[in-house]
This record gives sequence, C-alpha cells and structure tokens, in this order.
Amino acid sequence: MGIGLLNSIRQLAGWPESPGPQLMDLREWRRLRDFSGLTQREYEVCRLIFHGETRQAAAESLGIADRTVRYHLEAAYSKLSVTNRVELVLRLIQIRDHLKRQARD
Repeated sequence: MGIGLLNSIRQLAGWPESPGPQLMDLREWRRLRDFSGLTQREYEVCRLIFHGETRQAAAESLGIADRTVRYHLEAAYSKLSVTNRVELVLRLIQIRDHLKRQARD
C-alpha cells in the first residue's frame, strides 16, 4: 500500500460514521421544514433518510408501516422536485445553504 493511500485512510478514520448531524443542526432543520412546506411526518422521514436510515429503519423508528414511509418519501420528492434519495439529500443541503445565505443578507 502506498504512503499516499495510507495517509488518506488515516484521515478517513477520524470521520464520523454518520455525517448527517454535522451537516445540519436542529435549528436549520426547522427552518428547512418551514421553508419547504413539508408536513411534520414528511420532515421526520426526510431527516431519518438524510441521516442514512433505510426506509425500513425509518418505519421502525416512527412506528409506522414501510409502505407509509414510502408514501411520505414520494410526497417529499414531489414537493422538493427530486426523484431519489441522493437527489433528496442534495436538495436538502441546497435549501440549507440557501437559507444560510438569506440569513446573512
């Protein structure tokens, strides 16, 4: 293994397993919810998906059926103009950044 690769692996070792909490705090999540027009349940599902939960794990966490999580995700996708989880996460980050810029201006 090369020295450059070994150094990269060492740097990655310090990264958090779930980066979601470092990307958006609770205050930012609340602003995002208000701005985006998500319902409370859509917002909860999006947060869990953003933090890396599977649809099944999100259903267990919320005490609802997997099918219901899928319904809320599809509604959130429609409201945020995305088609999958990757786009969802990127859109949530875009909205967070937009709201930060607005707060500064």
